[in-house]
Amino acid sequence: VPAIVVFPQAKAGTRWEFPAMEELVIAELDRTISEFHGDPRRLYLTGFSMGAAGVYRIAYRWPDKFAALVCIAGHLDSAKYTPEQREIDRRANPFVAAPDPFAALALRIRKLPIWIFQGDQDDPVLVDASRKATAALKSAGADVRYTEYPGLGHVPAAAKVYADAEMITWLLKQ
Repeated sequence: VPAIVVFPQAKAGTRWEFPAMEELVIAELDRTISEFHGDPRRLYLTGFSMGAAGVYRIAYRWPDKFAALVCIAGHLDSAKYTPEQREIDRRANPFVAAPDPFAALALRIRKLPIWIFQGDQDDPVLVDASRKATAALKSAGADVRYTEYPGLGHVPAAAKVYADAEMITWLLKQ
């Protein structure tokens, strides 16, 4: 792949919904661009599960920074988090507290090409989350693609996406 790939990792006990972790991603990208003379107009953000939840949130905070997004089994719901973690998410990412968080997110990131992937047998992240995100993005006029894998669960769907040459080709064309 003709790219420099950065794999930031959330610190133990944190989530990508936390502003410090989101800001870490931006700092790592800026440092990488500077060090390797990267093209700041060709930044692509992808994530799986908690990472895809982070993609939505990072793109919401920095909608002009990225050329395209790929979200695999992403969620907006932080119901499984502690009350403290939910409050951190609401403060850093106000769309999650909106009456329709999917619509609020879509309005902010609708100018980005987005490809959403989901296995229909996913247990931790129910398929409905990706379907709602896709519908909201389409309603907002976004350039969104949606691929749902019949019979695949959480991890097998992600493995299929990252092994898909079509996804990589699409991403690099943006």
